[in-house]
Amino acid sequence: MKTSKPFYKSKSWLRKRERILRRDGYMCQESRRFGRTKPAEMIHHIYPLEEYPELALEDWNLISLANNVHNTFHDRNSNKIIGRGLYWQKKFRSEFEKFFGAPPHLSKNETVFGAPGRGSFFPLGRGLSWKLPKSRTDWKGVVLLARPETEKSIFNKTKNNMESLGVYRKEFDPLIEIYASMMVQYKAYAKMHADEEFNATEVTTNSKGVVSEKKSPLVQTLETLRKDILSYSDRLCLNPKALTDDKLKTNKAKPVGLDAFVSQALGDGSG
Repeated sequence: MKTSKPFYKSKSWLRKRERILRRDGYMCQESRRFGRTKPAEMIHHIYPLEEYPELALEDWNLISLANNVHNTFHDRNSNKIIGRGLYWQKKFRSEFEKFFGAPPHLSKNETVFGAPGRGSFFPLGRGLSWKLPKSRTDWKGVVLLARPETEKSIFNKTKNNMESLGVYRKEFDPLIEIYASMMVQYKAYAKMHADEEFNATEVTTNSKGVVSEKKSPLVQTLETLRKDILSYSDRLCLNPKALTDDKLKTNKAKPVGLDAFVSQALGDGSG
């Protein structure tokens, strides 16, 4: 499931799209780089929306392009950034690193954050933070950056949780990948919904001029994802109900009371 369709219909994107087109003079920025004049027809995410949903509305991550130029920015089969697209990623790499943060420069004797007991994080902006070592002696020097969650990080976290619960099997990896993908999408859409001040409906007018109010595509997508995530969490035993049901099934399969005694006696006799 792609994350892009509902996003491109959202009010926040439509406003941003128009703003970027005006900023770029409605001209293709890649063509302008070579001294050519070509009208812009679309807005390109320098760092792709599917991989970096948190950069969806960042001005520096958006450029106006002509459609045929945009086709040279992606591999049409895998949709990966290639060729000219890589040039723009390199050009805005410093903005990318600034957004996600880079370790602060620390002098040899400089401590990162106050005294022990004052908390384990200090804010970096954009929902990120630096995680500090527990030991006071380790507060000098390197600190660890808490990166935004990705499909890979959610996959690993889910796998670890399943292992600790004793329900993980390697054969479940394809299901975990789908679950991780849906979680990333849900987080991205939830942020868009918050940016739109949790507007749940939209007003439409049909061809006959009849005005009606209906649930917004963004809310519909969030509701669908919630149901799918819950369904997959059941299959992966990641919620209390699913885990309890799984234990009940296991217990039912085991003989109890007199049956257990007879079963054990027969087992001993057959050895």
